[in-house]
Amino acid sequence: MAGVLRRLEAGKAEVEIHGKRLLVAASSLVKLGGMTKPKFEVGVSARTREGAPSELNLIGCTVEEGTARCDRFLEDAVLARLPQVRIIHGHGTNKLKNKLREHLKAHPHVAAHEASEEGGATLVTLDL
Repeated sequence: MAGVLRRLEAGKAEVEIHGKRLLVAASSLVKLGGMTKPKFEVGVSARTREGAPSELNLIGCTVEEGTARCDRFLEDAVLARLPQVRIIHGHGTNKLKNKLREHLKAHPHVAAHEASEEGGATLVTLDL
């Protein structure tokens, strides 16, 4: 998948693809074109994005682990052009659910989110 490298530091690259900025591992980049000011065209390794799952299970994760895994999951989903995904957080104390939904409100790739009918999960509509 082709994109434009926007920033590179500490093994991470910020790449713009389909008008969305994503944070990916620098090792997943492949140079596609030459350097032209102000952009450097790169390809993101499709092997890490193909067949991206549409569901993420965070049961048993701490809030920090859950939000980090959620961010990686959402980036993969955006690259795979998935319109909607499901994040399972369980019931428990609702701490993970509440923090996750707060995190989703400010996430740049999230258009909307709502409680799943089955409970214990949140449906996320992505801003493609």
